Amino acid sequence: MKYKVLGFPLDKPKLRVLCFHNAGSAESIYTGPKTPFIDWVKETKQVEVMAFDYPGRDKLLKATKHTTTETLAPELLGVAYEKLTDGVPYIVWGHSVGTWVGFEFLMHARKIGLPMPLAAFFVTFPAPHWPETKRPWRRNAKLNDAEMKKEVLNWDSTHFGGAGKVVFEEPTWKETWEPMMRADFKLFDEYKFKHAGTPKFDFPLHCWWCEGEHFIKGEMVQAWKDWTSSEFDYQVLKDTGHLTAFYQAELKKAYFTKVTDLMKKYAGL
Repeated sequence: MKYKVLGFPLDKPKLRVLCFHNAGSAESIYTGPKTPFIDWVKETKQVEVMAFDYPGRDKLLKATKHTTTETLAPELLGVAYEKLTDGVPYIVWGHSVGTWVGFEFLMHARKIGLPMPLAAFFVTFPAPHWPETKRPWRRNAKLNDAEMKKEVLNWDSTHFGGAGKVVFEEPTWKETWEPMMRADFKLFDEYKFKHAGTPKFDFPLHCWWCEGEHFIKGEMVQAWKDWTSSEFDYQVLKDTGHLTAFYQAELKKAYFTKVTDLMKKYAGL
């Protein structure tokens, strides 16, 4: 995570934000400069951001990639453990499969008695208990190269048919993007929900759906309401795709503004 680069740790932060990225991505989708979120963080000087990089990318490029949340979530919890025990309130923000990574992270944290967040933002992905038989994507393990490229494209054809099409260029597709995508896609392809009967969280959930989704439907995101006994906030990000939410400037600005405005209320800043 880009922790020291952003000026952290702070002496006495009033809030900490833990960010969990989507498949094929990295912490930079959250920490990139000149967004409403990072601008607010820099202005207040009272908010820390812990945006994780999953092993297998950036400075962890040579690290073994995780293909299951059962190993990834505990590893991330180990990294964050010290920060979850120092009394600073925190918020969780996950996008796409980052929602399931964040969910499992919180399940592990609760199991060992760690404090829960003030709220969680779980954006544009099905609730974790959504039936496997109703998952609309194809599992990538048996897809050939052409089929895998099509599956990636379908997640956001506007992005991957435009600026994002560089991922399909050789030799970087074979060397970097395909191995990363296949590993990351397994996080949701092979995810097994094992929490039936587990108590709901007692903090608010903000679970939003991107209107331009191909695979994800609104009702899949609305099913997150089953996971909180507190406020449930479902909204639609208009004209926004699964990844254009991060890669088209105006859509990212609108998305990050909505998240940041709510974080300000939780933080009292």
